[in-house]
Amino acid sequence: MCTAVLELFESYRQEFSLECYGYVLMPDHLHALLLQPTEGESVIRMMTEFKKWSSRRHLIPALVKTGMWTRSYDDVPVPGANAARVKVEYIHNNPVRRGLVVRAEDYPWSSARDYANMGRGVVTVVLL
Repeated sequence: MCTAVLELFESYRQEFSLECYGYVLMPDHLHALLLQPTEGESVIRMMTEFKKWSSRRHLIPALVKTGMWTRSYDDVPVPGANAARVKVEYIHNNPVRRGLVVRAEDYPWSSARDYANMGRGVVTVVLL
């Protein structure tokens, strides 16, 4: 199920020409650091479409049931490369803080493995 969600996320990322610098799919939420190359609402439109189709396909029944997928998301500007690195580290350590894994790179639905040179994840990431 998680792989299907991330494959859908990746297809929308490509369709909207966004760069992803880090992601993690948790049991109850998704974190991603996305960059849109031009002004506009690409990230907003991408996330709206992604959430709509993933809920319609019932890819994440628990998330749809709790209403998480219908809530808005945080669209926070990240001012520069250092702030982006801090944000990606926060994203990667989410499963560790939750007690799901001991090391971030052990969590299979995250870009932490990409950063640790342990293989590529489902979503294509640009390493910082």
